[in-house]
Amino acid sequence: MKVETTCLIILLISSFTTLAQNSLKLSGRVEDFETKELLGYVSVGLKGKSAGTVTNADGWFDFYLSTQNTQDTLLISMLGYSQFEAKVSEVLKSHEVVVRMKIRPTLLDEVVVSYSKLTALEIIKQAFSKIEENYPVQPYLIKAFFRETYEENNKTVFLIDAVVNIEDEGYKPIYKNRWILREKIQLLDSRASRRYFKSVFEIENFSYLTYSLKWRNIKYREPDVGRAFGPHPPLKGKQCREQYTLDDIVHLDNNTFYVVSYTHDTGNDNTKDIYYVDSETFAIKRHIIKDEPPQGSILNQWKWKSKEKKNYAYQNLKRDVTQEYEMYQGKMYLKYIKGEFLAGIYNEKTKTTEYFLKTNEMLMVTEIETANFEPIKNPVGSGQSLSTYANSYNSDFWNNYKQVKLFPLTRKQINDLEWETSLDEQFKNISVKK
Repeated sequence: MKVETTCLIILLISSFTTLAQNSLKLSGRVEDFETKELLGYVSVGLKGKSAGTVTNADGWFDFYLSTQNTQDTLLISMLGYSQFEAKVSEVLKSHEVVVRMKIRPTLLDEVVVSYSKLTALEIIKQAFSKIEENYPVQPYLIKAFFRETYEENNKTVFLIDAVVNIEDEGYKPIYKNRWILREKIQLLDSRASRRYFKSVFEIENFSYLTYSLKWRNIKYREPDVGRAFGPHPPLKGKQCREQYTLDDIVHLDNNTFYVVSYTHDTGNDNTKDIYYVDSETFAIKRHIIKDEPPQGSILNQWKWKSKEKKNYAYQNLKRDVTQEYEMYQGKMYLKYIKGEFLAGIYNEKTKTTEYFLKTNEMLMVTEIETANFEPIKNPVGSGQSLSTYANSYNSDFWNNYKQVKLFPLTRKQINDLEWETSLDEQFKNISVKK
C-alpha cells in the first residue's frame, strides 16, 4: 500500500528587502523536515506564472518580485516532496522564509502493480511520442540567468554571470543536423571575477550555454521514436549493452512520476539517462544525463598544440547534467539546466594529474514570453564561452531587479573568490571585450 505523507510546514523568521519603489526581494532557504538537510535546486515561483527561481546548492534562494505580485500565490516545489503554497502578502509579513519540506515516499513494488503495466521502454516511447502534445511547438522567448564557475583542486577560481534572452523555435522534430544550435541567444550583459587559475586551462573556446541547450534530447531528438529508443545496433567494432529500468515512483503534489533509466554501456563509457515521466500525461518533468567511465579510465581527452603546453592533456572524467521543466499555460517549459563536469590536467611527461578541474554551469529560466516578444536580430556566436563577450561592469544593470534575477552563490564560492578582494571590486575592474 502507498505511504501517505503530511503537509509542508513553513516557519517564517527573518527578512525581505525593498529594492526600489514597486520592487521586492524575498530571501529564504528550503530544508528537509526530518534531516534538516538544505535542499538544492528547489523550484520557487508564482502559481500560474512563468516568473521564478530555484534554490542554490546550499538551499538558499533570492526571489525578485514586484509589489503587484503581493496577491499572487508563492509556490515552492520539488519532486518527491509535498509542495508549499502561500499568499505572497502573508509571506512578506515576516522577513526570511524557511520552508521545511516533508518527503512523500511510495512503495515501488506495489505502485508498479497499481499504476502501470507498461515496461520501462514503453514508458519512454510514450513520453517521446507525446512531446509535441506536452511541449510548445510555437516560437517563444526565454529570459534567463546563466552562471559558470570553475574549481581547481576544490577551490573556486573563476566566475562569470550573464543575463540572456533565448529565442526558441519550439519542440518540433529536427530532421537535419541535430548538432546545429537552433536557438538564438541575445546577451544583455555579463560580469566576471578575476581568474585565479594556476593550471594551463583555457575557457574561451567552449560554450557551456550552447551545449546546455543542445543537451535537451527532448528537443534535439530523432524524428522517429522507434529510432530514438532501441534496441540500437552496436557501435562499430564495439559491443553495446542497453537496459531500460523502472527505478522508482515519486510524487509532486497530486501527480505521480515514473523514474525510468536508460543505460548505454560500451565498456569504455557508461552513460545513463534518467527520465521522470508523468504517469498520466507522459510529460517528462526531469531529465538527468550521467557519463562516467570505469574506474581508472577517462571519457576522452585532447592535447594542447602550443609548444609550452605540448606535454599537457585535458582529460574529461565525468559529466552530470540535470534539466527540469515546469507547466505553464498548459505546456512544459524549461525551468533550469545545471551541469557538473570533472576533468583533469594531465602531465604526460611526469605521468601525473596536476589539477582536477570542476566546472559548474547553471541556466535558470526567470520568465517565459509566448506572445508579442521581439525577435532576436543579432545573436551571439554559439562556439565561444560567454567570457569572450563580457564587457565593463554595468552596476546600474546588475542592480535593477527587472533585468536581473540572481541565483545566489554558495558561501564556499564567495569565500574562495573573495580571499583577496570583494567580488564587487573584481566585477568593476574586469573588462573583457564584447
